[in-house]
Amino acid sequence: MEEVRQDKLGASVVLLAELAPWSEVVATRPWPPPPAGGTSTTARQLDEADDAAFGPSRPFAPSQAINDKVSLWRGDITRLAVDAIVNAARPSLLGGGGIDKAIHRVAGPGLLEECRPLGGCLHGQCKVTGAHGLPCRLVLHTVGPNRDLHSEAEGYPLLHAAYRSCLARVVEHDVRSVALSCVSTGAYRFPSRPAAHVALSTVRKWLEHGDNMEKVERIIFATFLEQDEAIYTELMYKFYFPPPTSS
Repeated sequence: MEEVRQDKLGASVVLLAELAPWSEVVATRPWPPPPAGGTSTTARQLDEADDAAFGPSRPFAPSQAINDKVSLWRGDITRLAVDAIVNAARPSLLGGGGIDKAIHRVAGPGLLEECRPLGGCLHGQCKVTGAHGLPCRLVLHTVGPNRDLHSEAEGYPLLHAAYRSCLARVVEHDVRSVALSCVSTGAYRFPSRPAAHVALSTVRKWLEHGDNMEKVERIIFATFLEQDEAIYTELMYKFYFPPPTSS
């Protein structure tokens, strides 16, 4: 019987080899996904308004090579046995709610002890620690915008900066596979669809720049909620990582 890897709390570990690249996903279902917000006129109008405000003026060019570099996955990010995962952290870096709490719980007290002397983290920046009890190698702690502290005009650049900071750490620490969480969409109340536009556009532009595509094996968009998975699926197909056969 094949051995199933488990983390220290007994949960099964998900290996990179188990995550299909986006190129395989669109090849097996080459049709537009259903609208994430539903099919009602009002829902579609709201989604289209967000897409017009935050999306690209036209879809990015189809690229098999780029689609090979990204994956979309829904589940518990603490189970991913990749080089690094992104923690949507609080500025103190001392733990919080949601994904931050889950990561500290699985990592164990050693993560908190490593975070204490770091002096916190500013919004839009990223700090790196070891993974301790997690199955990954590193944790990239980034602090996104908070709707209670930042206006919309301030928030979007800060969210871009948070993802860019994580990608910069990816290169610095020779990270070949990284799972990006949905930063700021939980307790910080950043709207999910605009936040997905920011994450997807930041990664797509980064992959197109210089030789960045050669520096990573896979960037995983790790969602937890079904609604976020639906949003990412729609936007990846429609704008950011269209299949090569799309017109």
